[in-house]
Amino acid sequence: MRVGATALVGLGLALAAAGLARAEGAQGAPTFPRAIDRQVLVDWLRQETDITPAQVVAVSPSAVTAVLGTIQTASPKGLRMALRAEAIDAQVSDREGVLSWHMLVEVDCPGHRLRQGPTTGYSGRNLLGEGREIRPGTEAWSEPPAGSPLENVWRAACEPTFQRPLAAPRSISTAQAAPTPTPTPPAVTLRPMLIQDIHAAPAPAPPPLPTPQAKPAPQSKPTPAPPQKTQPAPVALRVMTLVSAPVTPRSSTAVQLGAMSTRAAAEAMLDGLRPRFAGAMHDLETSVTPATIGGKTIYRALITGFARTADAGRFCAGLKAGGVACFVR
Repeated sequence: MRVGATALVGLGLALAAAGLARAEGAQGAPTFPRAIDRQVLVDWLRQETDITPAQVVAVSPSAVTAVLGTIQTASPKGLRMALRAEAIDAQVSDREGVLSWHMLVEVDCPGHRLRQGPTTGYSGRNLLGEGREIRPGTEAWSEPPAGSPLENVWRAACEPTFQRPLAAPRSISTAQAAPTPTPTPPAVTLRPMLIQDIHAAPAPAPPPLPTPQAKPAPQSKPTPAPPQKTQPAPVALRVMTLVSAPVTPRSSTAVQLGAMSTRAAAEAMLDGLRPRFAGAMHDLETSVTPATIGGKTIYRALITGFARTADAGRFCAGLKAGGVACFVR
């Protein structure tokens, strides 16, 4: 599917605005990681940026490159990916005049090729400041150079076994990493007790009424009135109600849309999303959570209330299909 330069730029700006941290004011002198080491880079990313280690697909001597969002394409079969990079070498940053940049890339999986959109650079971390085009896009498809960050981008899109450089190593076997059993919902734990109630002996029948000739003993108590309903039916109905509507535990998984410099901006982002995805968000919750990165406070726009992590993943995929960047955290 051929996508024009205008459409590529528009989608890139939409994804960047929805999925990247924005901070107002100066952040002080930029810092750079002291070494290209996994733990050093992970600690530096968490302190200076809003990029998660799992988003990083390439690490070079000059920059770390992360995927912010993807949209599947049918012709050619592949992905359209929003990329973001942060400079990790001071000399490269001084030469280019930017600390961070983003661009869109179209990936053709069967053809082992890709096509780049324009690259927009920023003078501050986390795409801070006014963006300017530092490299034009390419009209032609090309094969990514071997060992380059762009080859890692292609592999991340097209190879299911691709190991992201800052992700946790895959050293645990499937047998060792058996999932933790899901706790039994409280409603189900009540079921054995209620089933015993159903099978308990029924209430005793009322004593027979005395014949007209018999007189009740002076000391005897009045005969109780017969019950109007037997007990098993209400108990069975109560069991059916509890079992048919169990209390489903909510997952702690959240879908993050972006991180903004003010709470009002993050709330505006969530408010703008509700009219477009009202059906999918009717039973979900939205919130704004502050976080401190590099000494500055940002506000993350979050969507929560998913029953399972897989549900959050499907919801985020639907947002991406609508042109909204997100990731599951």
